[in-house]
Amino acid sequence: MRILLNEACLIFLLCVLIVHSINAQSSKLDTESSQHDIKLELAGKIKGLKENEVVYFKQWDWENKENELIDSIVVKDESFFFEYQINEGPRLFWIQFSNHNHIIAIPLVNEKVTLVLDKDIDQVNDQSLFKHIRVEGSEISKQHLYLAYAVYNCWYFTRNKIDR
Repeated sequence: MRILLNEACLIFLLCVLIVHSINAQSSKLDTESSQHDIKLELAGKIKGLKENEVVYFKQWDWENKENELIDSIVVKDESFFFEYQINEGPRLFWIQFSNHNHIIAIPLVNEKVTLVLDKDIDQVNDQSLFKHIRVEGSEISKQHLYLAYAVYNCWYFTRNKIDR
């Protein structure tokens, strides 16, 4: 349990770092998005999600320091879809599942994004899916996942004194 909490804390800190590091890109993306009335279109195909399982789409609320529920949807054929207008982006979002203790924490902007997990979610031991998920259609989200994975590996190897 302690390792899961440490991993979740590390992921949260990475997300904060990345969201702040890409703020320079956000004004350009917001301007382009508002000119074309683009919304976030988030599709997910997560192997192993059960029919009628609920997927929760939450946005991190910096003032209250908690996730605010934006929407929820019922899984059909291991898939889900959310559409949302992000007023100023990128913003940090969390995706959680009613029948699984896994999370996806990811910065998003108004664009089309697809999250894919080819491995059965029941076979993933990590609480966070960032090491296992594939992102299509979003450079910001892809960069976040690559950086999070690299920093996590550095932390893990250092913590466990693995130097080879």
